[in-house]
Amino acid sequence: MENPSVIVIIFVMGMIAMMVEMLIPGLILGTCGLIAVIGAIVLAYRSEIAPEWLGHVLLGVSVLSIPLFFAIWRTLAPKIMGHNDSEADFKPSSKDKVSMLGMEGVTLSILVPGGIADFDGNRVDVVTQGEMIEKGIRVRVIDVSGNRVMVEEVKGLAKQA
Repeated sequence: MENPSVIVIIFVMGMIAMMVEMLIPGLILGTCGLIAVIGAIVLAYRSEIAPEWLGHVLLGVSVLSIPLFFAIWRTLAPKIMGHNDSEADFKPSSKDKVSMLGMEGVTLSILVPGGIADFDGNRVDVVTQGEMIEKGIRVRVIDVSGNRVMVEEVKGLAKQA
């Protein structure tokens, strides 16, 4: 088993397994490849038949291949997995929530502090400033920040439900 050619074959098979793992993620093939590479390096150092430099060469190749693996993964992963960092196809919400400022609606759920309220027939996720508001209470939009709609209870009105 300590034949140098067998050690090199184990090493190469481990490297191939780790490269395939980058293309088809699943953790099993990559783990087996890593174990094979480490095992080949250990065998090369402990072998009495293999030349002394074989362990150094295998260790050097494995260390130098780490940046290569990252470079390959960085270029291939977006193409294989359909990942795109571009915002060219991004479409924001069609509803302009800033126009909701000052609108009044009715809570459809208990706000603790987040929940759902109805504004002119539209269900909107809302939050309070920390207080709990019961279901069926009139609320007013006091702040809009991105998708976050903050409401407060309209004082002096009885329950609507």
